[in-house]
Order: sequence, then structure tokens, then C-alpha cells
Amino acid sequence: PVFMYHGWGGAAPDFEVLVAAIEEVHPGTEVHVLDLYPWEESRKVPLFEQAQGVIEAIRNISDAHGYTEYHLVCHSQGALICRSVLQMMGDHKVDTFISLTGPQMGQFGLAGDLTWLPEPIT
Repeated sequence: PVFMYHGWGGAAPDFEVLVAAIEEVHPGTEVHVLDLYPWEESRKVPLFEQAQGVIEAIRNISDAHGYTEYHLVCHSQGALICRSVLQMMGDHKVDTFISLTGPQMGQFGLAGDLTWLPEPIT
């Protein structure tokens, strides 16, 4: 089984293409796209509260289906929230965590010769 959680300003439909690809390549895989705090709510609800909501949803679905392990795929801000879920949820059963464009180790920036950048304003 796979759980998915969207990023900032997103919602469940963001994963339609990925869900279709999973269903095509791995038929029968149960995919649960968590449609918690969609669109504008993802910008307004505190991240800690979103993490608690994700934990509750994963536990409820997992218990109802009897999952002994699952995969977690999360995008952008959702990846940060899911990383928090892994820390906060002592009983998680995550086999694989995939962070899609989640800034886990910072964001990729400019590298190499930066002399073309303007001088900072002082």
C-alpha cells in the first residue's frame, strides 16, 4: 500500500498521474491519497496540526486494512510534514519514504561562478 500527501496549495488531484502510473505498473496496489488540508487550507493550518492529521489518517486507514507496512510519498511542504510524521509517529510502519521536491537538506541553489550576481544592497 501507498500513502500520498500533497504540498503547499495542493490537493489529492495533484497525484492523479502518479496514481495512474502506480496502478499501471503495479496493478492491485492500494493507493491512499490523503486529501487533508487541501488548497488554501494547506497554507493556513499550522504544519504541526497537519502532521497530526496525517498521523490520524494513516493510523485509521492502516488499522482498517490491517497493513503491516506501507510506503509514504509526499510532495514539497507535504514532504516536510511527512518527515515530521516519521519523527512523531512512534508506531509508523513506513517501509519506504519518498520525498518529492521536499527540502529535507535545504534547497538546491546556485553553484559555481557567482560573479554575475549583483552586489548586495547595503
